[in-house]
Order: sequence, then C-alpha cells, then structure tokens
Amino acid sequence: WFLPLIGLFMDSGSPDGALSSFSSFRLLRLLRLTRMARIMRFFPELMALVKGMISAAKAVFFVLVFLILITYVFAILFTSELGPQAREAPPPEEGADPTGLELFSDLGSSMMSLFTRGVLGDNLAQTLQAIKEESLLLMWAFIIFMIISGMTLLNMLIGVLCSVVEETSKQEEEEMLAFELRSTLQETFRAA
Repeated sequence: WFLPLIGLFMDSGSPDGALSSFSSFRLLRLLRLTRMARIMRFFPELMALVKGMISAAKAVFFVLVFLILITYVFAILFTSELGPQAREAPPPEEGADPTGLELFSDLGSSMMSLFTRGVLGDNLAQTLQAIKEESLLLMWAFIIFMIISGMTLLNMLIGVLCSVVEETSKQEEEEMLAFELRSTLQETFRAA
C-alpha cells in the first residue's frame, strides 16, 4: 500500500512513474509467498488447520449472519423501549457512566452496545445496572440475549470450527499416508 504513495511523490514523468524502479520489491513479495509455502510443508498440522478453516468458512459465515440477525432483533426491542425516552432525556454528564437511555438511544447504538457489551461481555455489571435502572424486564431481555449469543451461538461457532478442522486433519493424514505409501512403493520397485 505504500508503493503508490511513493509513486505519487517520485513521479518521474514516465508512464509507469517511479514504480518501475521498485519492481525488485515485487519480486521480494513473491519470495515471501514461497517462504510461506515452505513453512506450510514443514508443519502439516498447520496446513490441516488452515484448510479446515477455509472449508468451515461457509458454516462460520451463516453462524455470524445468525448472530447479526439476533442482535438486530434485540436492538429493535431495546430501541423501541428506550429510544423515545432517550430523545426527551437531558444531555449526559461529562465522564459519567452511560445510562441505559444512552446505550440504546438509536438502532446503531443499540446494536453496538449489544455486540460489545452482550456478545463480547465488556462492562457487564455496569450495563446490567444501567438497564435495570430503566426497566427490570429489559434487564432480563439483555440476559437472555447474552445467553443466546454468548453461550449458544459462539459455542456453535466453536463446535463447527472444531468438527471441520478435525475432519480436514483426518483427510490430510490419509493423504499423507497415501503419499508415503506411494513413494515407498516407487522406491521399492526402483530398487527391485
């Protein structure tokens, strides 16, 4: 990303600009890729892990879409309950902890609050206290959201990743055994 910036500052008037003098850097980038491939060959477990993550990308994508959908539904719930009150509330004090009205004043704030505080678990005690001050029912809705997102969806995500990586590692192991058998048989036939 820095080569175009250098090209803007050192434009020599040629059609390629000054970037033609940096073609050796492009070759160095290709050498880095070959070094990565060599590392992958030395560590077949790493290769199995990478292949497993690539093959699990579709399932992981749908788990994350489901998480976004659940977050969106709960954000609508919190915004519809606390949003109108937040518009009528006085401005917050500087440096004070955010209130439930501030956390869920609009849909974007609600989704961000639910993600950072509900899914990731940041400032849980403060968030639960702020929501409890507004509504006890909404506090229980937040706890239900935490259970659904944190314990169910993220564990499902981990389960999908683990099962796919395990399946891919078994496949890689079988391929490695077949390759070793083939090379051993070829050496034996050559020797015979």
